[in-house]
Amino acid sequence: MKKNKHKPAQKRFPADHGKAEGTLSESEAMLRDTNAYLENLINYANAPIIVWDPLFKITRFNHAFELLTGRKESEVMGKSLELLFPAEHVENSMALIRKTLSGERWETVEIKIVNTDQSVRMVLWNSATLFEPDGTTPIATIAQGEDITARKQAEDELRLLNQTLEQRISDRTRQLESINNELAIKNKELEQFTFIASHDLQEPLLTLINFTKLLREDHGGKLDEFGNIYIDFIHNAATRMRSLVKGLMDYTLWGKESEKTLVDCNKISNEVISEMAETIDSCKARVNIQRLPVISGNEADLKMLFQNLISNAIKFRKKNLPPEINISANYHEGFWIFSFEDNGIGIQHKDKEKIFTIFKRLHNRVEYEGIGIGLAHCKKIVELHGGKIRVESGPGSGSTFIFTISSVAREAATEA
Repeated sequence: MKKNKHKPAQKRFPADHGKAEGTLSESEAMLRDTNAYLENLINYANAPIIVWDPLFKITRFNHAFELLTGRKESEVMGKSLELLFPAEHVENSMALIRKTLSGERWETVEIKIVNTDQSVRMVLWNSATLFEPDGTTPIATIAQGEDITARKQAEDELRLLNQTLEQRISDRTRQLESINNELAIKNKELEQFTFIASHDLQEPLLTLINFTKLLREDHGGKLDEFGNIYIDFIHNAATRMRSLVKGLMDYTLWGKESEKTLVDCNKISNEVISEMAETIDSCKARVNIQRLPVISGNEADLKMLFQNLISNAIKFRKKNLPPEINISANYHEGFWIFSFEDNGIGIQHKDKEKIFTIFKRLHNRVEYEGIGIGLAHCKKIVELHGGKIRVESGPGSGSTFIFTISSVAREAATEA
């Protein structure tokens, strides 16, 4: 009979023991890799990064922070954050930092950092506090900064520049107001002088005109040919002088306290045509008026403007050629642009600006009557309505007077 040999019992292990050991090792390796990655991320980040513990002792301090403060990491490790701040800003800066212990996000907060060379940098911070699993016990706070010193300096310089500019503008405004006040006084004095001078000149001129008329009527037959010629010269000169004085007074006072309303340009053009009917018929003139707008202005002034331009076109017509005048208007960028086109004698290029000067005449009085104030009146009226006037012309090719009127009403009236 065979004896069974006793076999010692074998120690049993869980089937996944080796697998568990492998998993633990892999986790530790991953953790080490992650820590190394985070260390490299902090050390080589371009932005200054700092970490401190709940007692505000520095535990991490990257290379960008070293450049910002001029301090080595070895010099600040374990030391209080207070050494980073200018002495006069320590209390306020630490008060801001303590807010991170509440778990609040710390963003767009500006804190001043002092460099070892005593220069002060303005840094914009973002930070977060890490807590134990209980959510109440802080572990550490990490903050990332952005050096905004150059930007703040630029803002300060711009602010100072704006303040300086505002002061200069204010000073200049006061100077201009003072100048305007002086000009207003001078203009008022000039107006008074012009009115008084014109009024006082009217009376002796009128006396001279009346007495030369009486002299011709009562004693003309007793004078020789030259005597009558002399009387005519005196009478005509006095009459012309009276017209000039009246024209000067009218020009000076024109536009004073003129009330603006909505004016239908078709209406005033038709009124001008009606009032000038005899003159228009006598020279067989044709006035063609396109649809015109309703604009904001002084009706009497605008009517005078239309009358002067139509009268001017008829006066300076070509011989043996009936005048033809075309009136139109177009709207462009806040202005009505009016055009008065004629087929008259035209104007030389060198005289285009002269014609708008008061009492400036291009032709002698024998050929064309007038005192040279009509177009000066037109220019003043247009400017009082916020516009400008010019002429396009050439010798013998007619003229087109173009002027603008600032508009608040764009609607066009009914057909003329």
